[in-house]
Formats: sequence, structure tokens, C-alpha cells
Amino acid sequence: MVDLSRVAVPDILETFTYGEIKSEVEAHLKTIFDVTFLESDSVRLVVEALIYREALLRARVNGALKAAFVPSATGNDLDNLAVAYGIARLENETDTAFRNRILMSLDRPSTAGAAGAYRYYATSADARVKEVLVTSPAPGEVLVTYYAEDDDAELRDKVEAILNADDVRPLTDIVTVAPAERMIADIVLAVELFLQSDQTRVKNEILAEFAAFQPPIGEDLPLSKIIAMAHRQGVYRVGCNLTSDIIVSDLQVVYINSLEINFAEAAL
Repeated sequence: MVDLSRVAVPDILETFTYGEIKSEVEAHLKTIFDVTFLESDSVRLVVEALIYREALLRARVNGALKAAFVPSATGNDLDNLAVAYGIARLENETDTAFRNRILMSLDRPSTAGAAGAYRYYATSADARVKEVLVTSPAPGEVLVTYYAEDDDAELRDKVEAILNADDVRPLTDIVTVAPAERMIADIVLAVELFLQSDQTRVKNEILAEFAAFQPPIGEDLPLSKIIAMAHRQGVYRVGCNLTSDIIVSDLQVVYINSLEINFAEAAL
């Protein structure tokens, strides 16, 4: 699947600065009135208003163009783009998850039991399904391993039902659905700051970073990754209660059960 974070910004989007617009507007007005506007002129307020309005207009055009592309569209704009792919947003599904599912839907027409098709349908069962791994333990056997924060028997039944539907599962496939085994991680960070006044900002940034982070099924969580995620601007040093990487098997997933952050001012 395409990594949307690596997709280049479309060339059609315009980059501009206030200074560039100001120079363009003043040059245009000079050709009309054949006069140079001084900073002390009363008409300068009108010129500044024109510059501001043009900046707003250009930003609005850029915003409208972004709404036309899957990697940058959000909210209702993304919902409308998804219509062309024949899918709709699930209840409580985030923009990021919906974008990924739009891309996975391209594998949906496969009649050969492609892994991408199984991933698409599994994530379409419920917005709680965050990660899906499709493997084949033996010919004709398909193991679909999923991860969901709020997992229960009802969710597993929903995933099994959609994957075993007649129009989804090839006749020759035997599909087994199982939740990924969680490797629990209770993380305690010791964060040393250059300035104690940065504590609230740094804490919010760290919490947001970890809230948005979820390793894929079968991916280890290196200790260096944890330290890097906590090393925000204004941080001198980060310590952690963990002393080694969290290693998982192919069918396990790292689950950050708790995150405690203790702050102190660095002794320099």
C-alpha cells in the first residue's frame, strides 16, 4: 500500500508569502495610478486590505485543491471522494484510517483471495480494527490476525462474518480469524527539561505522539524509538524504565497499556 505521508505535494498548489503578494499588488497599482505609495499615505490602509484579501483568496484556492486529493482531503471532502471508490466512512472512523481503507479498497475486486482484499474487508468490519495481518499457514488456509484496542467476541464475529461472506471468500480458502496477542508495555519516562516552564507543552506533545502511535502486528518496539518519541524541543535528556527493546513474534502486537511521565529540570 502507498505510504501517503511520502506522497509529494501536488504542483498545482501555490506557495506564496505576504511579501510576494505585497510586491505584486503595489506593482499592479503603480501601473494603474502611476504613483509610489508611501508608508505614511492614508491609502496604505486600502492597499493592506487588498493584500490581506488576496492572501485569503489564494489560501482558499489551495484549500479547495487539497480537498480534491485523497492524501490531503479531510472530513466531508474525503467522504465525497470515497464515493468514487464505492465505500463509505465507518462510525467513529478517523480520516487517517479512512484514507488507508480507501487505498485498500483497490484490492477489493480480487477473486483470488489476495491479502490486500482480506485486509480491506477486515478493516471495513468495524472502525475499531486498527491493524490486520494476513498470512497463509498452509495451501488453501488463510489466517487473518487483527488488532483492536476495544476487542471483544462481538467484534471477532463481525470480522469473521464479513471475511466468510460468499462474495468475499474464494471457495478454496479456509479463513481463520484471530486477535493478535498483546505484548503489554507499561512505560515510565523521566524527562529532563532545560526550562521547567516548558513542562505543559512538552507533556502534551509527548502524549499526542504516543496516542497516535501504534506499531503494526509483528513489529518490535525499539527502546530508541520510545526515547526519540519523547525527545521534544526543550528536552535535555530522556530516561525510561525499560532497559531493552520490546520484541514480538509475527502474530503479536505491542500494546502500550500505560504511560507515566515524570519531569525534572536538567542539572547543567
